[in-house]
Formats: sequence, structure tokens, C-alpha cells
Amino acid sequence: MLLPASSRKGFTLIELLISMAITSIVMSGIILSVSIQQKLHGKQSGLLELQSNMRSCLDMIALEIMMAGFDKKKTANSGIENASADIFSFTSDLNINGFIDEPNETVKFYVKNNKLIKATTNKTKPPPYMPVNLTVSDNITGISFRYFERDKTTPMADPDSNRSIIRNVEISITGRIPDRIVYGGGRTKTLTTEVRIRNMAEF
Repeated sequence: MLLPASSRKGFTLIELLISMAITSIVMSGIILSVSIQQKLHGKQSGLLELQSNMRSCLDMIALEIMMAGFDKKKTANSGIENASADIFSFTSDLNINGFIDEPNETVKFYVKNNKLIKATTNKTKPPPYMPVNLTVSDNITGISFRYFERDKTTPMADPDSNRSIIRNVEISITGRIPDRIVYGGGRTKTLTTEVRIRNMAEF
């Protein structure tokens, strides 16, 4: 036996619309929350990756700069060639043959187009000597150097004119989280280290 239409139980159109509206609001909140969590996770992961990469770059630069001026035979005339705020170049007689000739014996570090560059010069071949630029890392927006004399806490005012008395170098690099990790990127981080140029103390 069928009940009268007025007695049948069910949802009215208004109730259905209200339910759909509430469901839409809840789903929108869930989607927004997930999106925010994904962005936060992406930024955190990107920052950790950036920091790890920058730390590796700093360690590599410090190890190489530590050898600046190495000249065991005292005939290579090795030392610091450029000591500016954003470029550092030097020579070292790593193969101990008394000359600066191998590519890794003439080194320059700088940043160009958001890339950390290591430039080397091969002098084993006849001139003109053309530098070879190696990209050490992408997403590096800047590099800076500060120079100190022995046991001095104040940076040198004109280091490039007094390269022979430089004993410590403070290196800072700034990196940026790439867009491939987080849309828009933008977040930056700066790391700093200091290295003592042991071989320059001989001069």
C-alpha cells in the first residue's frame, strides 16, 4: 500500500541544496589545507636541498682556496691574483714542477647568471690562454669575499692592492630555491665560512 505523497519520507530540494553547499565548503577547506601543506613541504624540502648544495660548494671552495700560493720550489711565483668583493682568483703549483701550467693551478671563483663558476686556465698549450668555465652549481645568486690580515678581526679596506698580506678569507654564498621545487621559488639562504690561506704565511 502506497503512502500519500505528503507522508513519504525523503529530502526536500532545499535540504539537498543545503547539504551540497555544506559538502562543497568542507571539501574546499580540505583541498586548501592539503595545498598549503604541500607548499610548506615543498619549501622545506627545497630549502634543505639548497642548504646541502650550498654547503658542498662552500667546502669545495674553501679546500681550493686553502692551497692558494702553494709553491714548494719557490719558483712558480704563485699567489693571489684577484681579491675583489665578488671575485677571487689565485695560483698554486700543485704538481710541484716549479711552474703554473696545469688547468687546476690557475683558479677563479665568481657568480654569473645565477651560476657558481670555477674558471681554470690551461697553460700547458701555447698562448693565447683561454679560461675554461665550469658550472659548479646552479641557483647560486651571489658570492662575496672579505679578506683579513693575520689575527685581524677587521676586514681589509683595499685587499686587492695588498694581496701578499691576506691570510684569511671569509666566503659567503647566497642561493635561491629553484622554481622546479616550489612554484615561484623566491626563498633565499646565505651560508658563510672562513678559510686560512696557510701557504701565504710563507711570504
